[in-house]
Amino acid sequence: MGEFVQIRTSPASLIEIGHSMQRAGRDLENRVDEIRNGITSHENARALPEDKYTDEYRKKYFEEITDSEGTTSKSNEAVVKSCRYCGTMLIRVGETVANAMVNYQSADEDAAGDIRKAL
Repeated sequence: MGEFVQIRTSPASLIEIGHSMQRAGRDLENRVDEIRNGITSHENARALPEDKYTDEYRKKYFEEITDSEGTTSKSNEAVVKSCRYCGTMLIRVGETVANAMVNYQSADEDAAGDIRKAL
């Protein structure tokens, strides 16, 4: 048995919030993809030449680390994956919120119908 939850706004409002979260997540994923292309075009010897000023930076920038998906990636790629992952998770949370409110609204309407029948 679930616990009582009091919703102080309309389920429709919360459904729209869930949809807004999904849109924001898709926008974030798209923006990360756009930015990734710009960054990748600058990851070359001209932008990051091997010299005393960039050698330490390059070591960290291209270091192998565990990314947000649990796989091994170069740190520059892991940052991009993590940013995109945030968008993906925002979409999932938005879907969960919207679906939960649709289910809540449906259950609430069914219960109201049962009460009307009982009266």
